[in-house]
Amino acid sequence: MIDGKRTVDELAKLVSMLGDPEVILADLEASGLIERVQEGPVASLPQALASSPGKPIGPPSSGPVPLTPATLAGAQRFTSRLLLELLGPTCETLCLKIEIARDMPAFVAAVMRARDVVRDLKGHAEAVRFIEQVEAHTPKVGI
Repeated sequence: MIDGKRTVDELAKLVSMLGDPEVILADLEASGLIERVQEGPVASLPQALASSPGKPIGPPSSGPVPLTPATLAGAQRFTSRLLLELLGPTCETLCLKIEIARDMPAFVAAVMRARDVVRDLKGHAEAVRFIEQVEAHTPKVGI
């Protein structure tokens, strides 16, 4: 569906049956799975939905995203990047603990600590969203 030719409005109509188009497209953009197709700086997706519906959105220019099962290393990278987006550089210690986890139990413990910090700083809803996104990028063991 996201081919670099459809506009934000067209995509919003297509994904609206799956949930809130703004949230779905923002999650895809935050995960690095899509990016806005335009020259110059990229606006945040909620702003893009509101202010520039004629601009197309497509897959990242770095090439197609392989459809491979989640790995611990991939989950660690995704979780660290997500934390940095949510909390900024102050979360480097949390990211380090996530990245040095050698197995799933250590990774889960580090993610739970990060979830608590996200909840304390950003609120319960953001902590729930954080865990949902991490689970979507984690090998099927569950968090």
